[in-house]
Amino acid sequence: MGNCEQLFATLRKISASGNKDKNDDFDWEYNDGSSTVNIESVPPYDHTISRPDGKYVFIDGSLILRNQRARLLSPWFGQSGVACTMTVWYYRYGATFGRLTVSIRDQQTETELSTLPSNLANYQSWIRQDIKIPICAKDFQVIISAVSEQLDPESGGFALDDIRLESCSYDRGCNGGPGLELCDSGHCYPTLAKCDFSKDCCLSDTDETNCGKYQRCDFETSMCRWNQMSGDDGEWVRQVVGDLPPTDHTTGSSNGNVLLLGSSSNSLQGNRAWIKSYAISATSTTDICVLRFFVFLGDDSSELSIFTRTAVGGALTEVWSSEDVDRKTWTRGLVELNSDSKFEVIIEATKGSGSDDGVVALDDTSFTPNCEESSTGLPPAVTRSPITTRVTPTEGKVTTPEATIEPINNNVLIIVIASILAIVLMLVVVIVLYCCCQRVGKGSSGSGSVILAGVDNPMYGPSDTPMTDFKLEDADTAPYLEPDET
Repeated sequence: MGNCEQLFATLRKISASGNKDKNDDFDWEYNDGSSTVNIESVPPYDHTISRPDGKYVFIDGSLILRNQRARLLSPWFGQSGVACTMTVWYYRYGATFGRLTVSIRDQQTETELSTLPSNLANYQSWIRQDIKIPICAKDFQVIISAVSEQLDPESGGFALDDIRLESCSYDRGCNGGPGLELCDSGHCYPTLAKCDFSKDCCLSDTDETNCGKYQRCDFETSMCRWNQMSGDDGEWVRQVVGDLPPTDHTTGSSNGNVLLLGSSSNSLQGNRAWIKSYAISATSTTDICVLRFFVFLGDDSSELSIFTRTAVGGALTEVWSSEDVDRKTWTRGLVELNSDSKFEVIIEATKGSGSDDGVVALDDTSFTPNCEESSTGLPPAVTRSPITTRVTPTEGKVTTPEATIEPINNNVLIIVIASILAIVLMLVVVIVLYCCCQRVGKGSSGSGSVILAGVDNPMYGPSDTPMTDFKLEDADTAPYLEPDET
């Protein structure tokens, strides 16, 4: 592949000599600290040695019109391996200059690999970006393009430094070993990459043959063993790719099918969709179950999360998230699944912003042979309480796939029972006291009724008991005389 210094020297030579690609409009310029350039149009120091006299290439936005571009070309390379990565340090000056892209081309086609982030968080500082070169790329060239998007020429632009290609050699001297598989050509690849819908043997298809023990799905004709779930506010849809993603992962064409959330005009930002796997038997520490998949995220707010659960309606355990996944490109995901009891895998997609940019696409899922299907499904949860309950930004909806029933606290139950018993006891006391009073009343009146003068009595009318104004002299005092006075 050539060494890194040779690569960067070639890039310097291209920019310094004034040679340019026939498809661009202006050149990258070379600065070694001695150039007489507008100080506002270049970084104050390079990345390698962090000094003003350090060397890098740059573009001056004050000389560039809207939609004009400059292309920096690498040398032509031969056969690469399966883990080739390009690393570039870039500097953005000027808040609204434009965009920076990395592409690869062979003798026939040119394909964009990445658009380097250019938001204000990356403004006026050296930023590292790693770009994956396609597996087994052959006879190719890397192109870094800067495109102006400013209405009028202004000070600003991009600078590049320390460009490297790493782990790109195609090693045929592998004899295999723990965790490795051998291609027919003599090249090695990781065992966990076998039958994952991704080419790992550059000169043969050894890694994608004899896959009968793997549970795989490319979504070309069906959803295979994945099942839709109820309760979500979005929907996974199996369909042919459109604007995003422009191609599926399986075939690399615009005619392939993927599982997609967010392409419908009815999809709103924050909508979530769930699918679940078949029930998988408990795993051991030696026989690890692994899920491999490929995900495409349309923008920074699109998300994919993977959970496991051991009971229907039970707690969800997050085992993977797309927090650090590249956007607008197919990215391989791998997650180890360990459980002492049988479990299901739940994949959750969250719609990002915009009508089309916020899509989430899933393709080429595969379980390793140790992910054995359980003979029975999951049991229902005793108490349904998810680990996390998250509310969508727009709908305010709890995102638990199953309804939850919270258990009643024992202390609360005791208090309720005690309160009921106290009320019952008070009622008993009141009834007893009332009965006692009734009995006392019956003992002091021959008729068994107490008649109050001047008060309406339920047994008699007012005329039956006229009011009497008793005076002391009218009272019969004879019974109270002393015995010797009678």
